Amino acid sequence: MKDKRWRMVVALLVPAIGLAACQSTSASPGNGSTNIRIGLSASFSGATAFYGQEAKAGAQLAVDELNAKGGKYKYQLVTTDDQCLPDGGASAFGNLLNVQQVDVILGSPCSAATLGGMPLLPAAKAPALTVSSTDPSITQQAGIGGNKYMWRMNINDDVMATVFSKYIAAQDIKKIAIIAVNSDFGLGAVAAYKKTFAADGVTITTTQYYTQGGGDFRTQLTNIGASGAQAMLIIGAYQDAAVMMRQFKELGMGIRVYARGDVVSTGFQQAAGNPDLGNGIQEADNWDSSYQAYPGFAKAFRQKFHSDPQSYAVQAWLGMQVIAQAVAADGGGRAGIERGLAKVNWSSPIGPVKFDAHHQAHHDMFIMTFDHGVIKMVERIHTAG
Repeated sequence: MKDKRWRMVVALLVPAIGLAACQSTSASPGNGSTNIRIGLSASFSGATAFYGQEAKAGAQLAVDELNAKGGKYKYQLVTTDDQCLPDGGASAFGNLLNVQQVDVILGSPCSAATLGGMPLLPAAKAPALTVSSTDPSITQQAGIGGNKYMWRMNINDDVMATVFSKYIAAQDIKKIAIIAVNSDFGLGAVAAYKKTFAADGVTITTTQYYTQGGGDFRTQLTNIGASGAQAMLIIGAYQDAAVMMRQFKELGMGIRVYARGDVVSTGFQQAAGNPDLGNGIQEADNWDSSYQAYPGFAKAFRQKFHSDPQSYAVQAWLGMQVIAQAVAADGGGRAGIERGLAKVNWSSPIGPVKFDAHHQAHHDMFIMTFDHGVIKMVERIHTAG
C-alpha cells in the first residue's frame, strides 16, 4: 500500500516539477556571488527525527564555513521533513525541487525516503547526493542504465557486508544471529549479509526484526539466545542499541556483539549512561566515530553546537564538501552541479571520493570498538578497487 501511495504522489508531482526544471535555480545577489540552494531531505519527526537534526547541523556548519571563505558562490540550506518513508521522500523531493527551487538535494539519511524521492529527479533534471542511505538498490538503480541524477557518496551495504562478514568469519565465528530495524535500511542490510555470510561459511541462526523506538527487545534477544549463535549483529541506530544492550545484560547474554549503523559512538554512550555497557562491540561503518579523521570539523562542531557530532552530521558535512567541489568544477545550477559531480576526485578525510559508472563512491570503511568507554579504531579498510 505504501508503494502505491508514493507512486501516486510521484505521478502528481512530476508534471509540476518538469515545468519548474525549465526555470533558472541560481540567482545573483548584490555582492556579485551566485546563490547555490541546497535542499536537505531528512526525517525531522517521530522516532527518526534525530536523523534530520544531526544532518542539518552538519550541513549548516559546512554552509557557514564555505560562505565565510567568500568567493563567487554563496550557499543556502533549506530543509524538508521526509519522515523516513517512501511517500515522505517523494513529497520532500517534490517540495524541494518544485517549491523551494533548489539546485541539488542532499539526502536522505533514510534509504526508504531516498528510494521514494529519486524517481522525481529526471523530470526536474536535478541531482541528488545521498551521504548515508545504505540500501544497495539505490546504487543498482543509479547512473549508467538508470537514474543518472542520483549519486551516492557513502559506501553501501553490499560493499560493507562483503568486507565485514569476512572480518567476522576470521574471528572464528561460525554461527551468528541478526537483529535489524524493520526498514529499508535494515532489510537491505540483511539481504546483503545473507549472501556474504553464506559465502564466508557463517550460518545465520535467526533473523529478528524490531520497530525503531519500540523500546523492548527482550523477545528478540531471547530468541537469539535460544538459537545457538556465537555472536549477534545489530543493524540499527544507537538509541535502540543502548536500550538493547541493557536488556542484553539483564538477560545474562554473553555472546559477542557486532554492529552496523552508528552504535559505536558518543551518542550511544550518552544514551546508555554507562561507559562499559558497549564494551567490546565491533562496528563497521562509513565514518570514524573517534573523530581522528577530521579533528578540525569535530572541534568546530563542538564550538557551534556544544555537543559531539554523530554520524549523520559528519556525513552531511562531508557531502557538502563534495557538492562544493562539484560547483567549483563546473559551476552552479542543476546542470553545472550534475556535470561537476562526475568530475569530483577528492582525497577526503574518509578516503577517496570518486564516482563510478553507477554514481557510487568507494571511500574507506572503518571498524570501530568500545574499549572501556574509549572509542577506538580497530581497522581502516580501503574499499576502492
